[in-house]
Amino acid sequence: MKSEYSAGGVVYRRLKNKIQILFILDPYGEWAFPKGHIEEGESTRETTLREIEEETGIPSSDLTVIKGLDKLEYQFTFDDQEIHKLVHFYLLEADPEVKARPQPEEKITAVKWVDIEKAVEFSSYKNAQGILEKAIEIITKSK
Repeated sequence: MKSEYSAGGVVYRRLKNKIQILFILDPYGEWAFPKGHIEEGESTRETTLREIEEETGIPSSDLTVIKGLDKLEYQFTFDDQEIHKLVHFYLLEADPEVKARPQPEEKITAVKWVDIEKAVEFSSYKNAQGILEKAIEIITKSK
């Protein structure tokens, strides 16, 4: 079995009267969090910032890493090969005025800011629900 290692983030922003979480429409047509493969010599934190910028257009200078959230492990089959995947997730706060844009060259066709109250039901990947719930708990405690 092949192993893959990735990192990504749950990005949120605070507006005057609401908090929103950022989702991307991934190449499989699912609403997810930006993430990607860890490149050689890169830390999980560096990968997270790079991948968010590559997939949403948000510069890393407009993001603050709040903390590491958790790791997500799962298996899938691609081209008849079983793959074990380990993804490190971080919680990041974006500048409230930041503009997120889909990056077609990264196969991201849409981005959407979702009000925090609707984020869990909006998320396509149920295996990432625990990561999202942990992020929401941290965000709401730090109001």
